[in-house]
Amino acid sequence: MADAKSLAQISNEAFRDEIDRGMQSFTSERFIDFSKKPHVKVYVAEAEREVVGFLILTEGNIETPAQIHLIAVMKNFGGKGIGKKLVKNAIEHVKVIGRKKVKLFTRPWNVAMSKVCIDLGFVPEAYLRGEFLDADIILYSAFSK
Repeated sequence: MADAKSLAQISNEAFRDEIDRGMQSFTSERFIDFSKKPHVKVYVAEAEREVVGFLILTEGNIETPAQIHLIAVMKNFGGKGIGKKLVKNAIEHVKVIGRKKVKLFTRPWNVAMSKVCIDLGFVPEAYLRGEFLDADIILYSAFSK
């Protein structure tokens, strides 16, 4: 909860294009609400004694796969493996709780996130045209062994 303000700032920076196109902007209260929901995990990354990134995971259940809903890292900390480490932690958690699949969506132009997905064994399952805010997204999934 102490990190909620930082998480909102990181999100509003990382998702500026989407917010400008109509996505709801992020507030501290929104992150506090996320953290209180059952079966939702909020991972926070720190560097140099400050919050620099986060990931939000829903654990899924017997009927639905786990899903990484949001992931963002401050721009000046990009390219340092922070996002990849957050995704790795989420994948490990999904395995521990016995889920067989974790999915996430990313934009086709987000080359850094696509690289993280491929490096960690995700496979592209769908290219969805005009799916979110009238823009395309790619569905990536990773499967437990």
